[in-house]
Amino acid sequence: ALTGESGKFSIRGGYGHYHGRVFQSIFSQSGVSVRFNPPNAASRTVTNVTNISDPSDGFVFVPGTIAPRATFTLIDPDLQMPETRQWNLTFERQVFDAAKLRVSYIGTLGKNLLQYRIDNKPVVPAAPGTVGAAWVVAQDWRCAGTGLAGAAINATCPVAVPIAANEVSLRFPRNNERRPDARYGQNISIANLAESNYHAGQLEFETGLWHGLSGRTTYTFSKAIDTGSEATLTGTGDLNIFPDDDEYKRGLSRFDTRHRFTLSSSYLMPFFQDRKDWMGSLLGGWQLSTLMRFSSGTPFTIVDTAAPDIDFDGVVNQRPICIRSGHCGGYFVNHPSNSQAELPANAFRRAVYGDTTADFIGRNTFTTDGLETVDLGLYKSFRLPIGSDAVMLRLDVFNVFNHVTWSWPTNDFASANFGRITAVSDSYSPRTFQLGLRYIY
Repeated sequence: ALTGESGKFSIRGGYGHYHGRVFQSIFSQSGVSVRFNPPNAASRTVTNVTNISDPSDGFVFVPGTIAPRATFTLIDPDLQMPETRQWNLTFERQVFDAAKLRVSYIGTLGKNLLQYRIDNKPVVPAAPGTVGAAWVVAQDWRCAGTGLAGAAINATCPVAVPIAANEVSLRFPRNNERRPDARYGQNISIANLAESNYHAGQLEFETGLWHGLSGRTTYTFSKAIDTGSEATLTGTGDLNIFPDDDEYKRGLSRFDTRHRFTLSSSYLMPFFQDRKDWMGSLLGGWQLSTLMRFSSGTPFTIVDTAAPDIDFDGVVNQRPICIRSGHCGGYFVNHPSNSQAELPANAFRRAVYGDTTADFIGRNTFTTDGLETVDLGLYKSFRLPIGSDAVMLRLDVFNVFNHVTWSWPTNDFASANFGRITAVSDSYSPRTFQLGLRYIY
């Protein structure tokens, strides 16, 4: 009963081990790239050039000297090729006359994935009042140093506050003075710091041809987790530079889509099929096609671009602290009518000195709107009295119900529009009618 007769049941599986490439991420990227390291690098933009023989217009690059506190993009000396391991297992059973039922498991593991690391970071200062430390945090960690040159009195720090020579504050972080190597500023190293895993179960039913109907239905339940989805280009609210804390980095992948359902079908309508006259030629043989796609949204991270460097290590952890447990993640923020109720500003606060990475809101803990679209097509081929030539007339309606897919909300805690959804998703297309004529020969 489970496997059926001979030839009606199969088991298929596969495994692959692949290596990625590193050249693009360490050399050809325009943002963080080893080819722009001083002094032997230059970037020059020329426009409206008419001298084809010399598009640079006579430019000659002359290497200069390395400026003090230069910043470099470095390659970890132990850098390895990124790896991807993929496997799958499928059970397929023929049911009824021509239908097929498939149950699959799919897995992917990413190892040694590229990620940026901050090097030559300032030495972390000791707590306020620590005796004998080279650097300590000032008692007034926000305003110490106010009133000195470059730190005028302002609304946040309305009075002058003294600061000792070995103290640091937000107004006088003294980052360069605390760097281990005085020749450089903040360097970035490209290293194997990220990993990922993806697991999915898939259920698929294929009807075969049955009374003019053929179709396929697929449902996928999956989960993707990583410690950084992309080294060189980040998604909404995601980051590509993290502190040295695996739990802080770990979260749902930016592209995680928990549920995905697809149904595609084609139906040859039975009307006038047996007519050989003009009625059959005109009204018979029409086909109706359907495509339905429903999927969960993708996750995003709450950020705080006004967050201070609370641990004085030269790298700002741009996330707020969640103070209301019921709003620390797990919500679908997917409609303008209630987005600010799902993501209220009073559920968070700005980080302060003394908070740790364990206190920050998690990475990719909220989810955007998902996709819900239905497309229909009606078409027929009319034979021509020229060999086997034909003309196909087709009417398509995309997004029949004109369902709107909303974009992510304003995810910056520092914004006055925090939590508001103000735009539609890039994947949204309004209802569209399309009439086409195709010549087949």
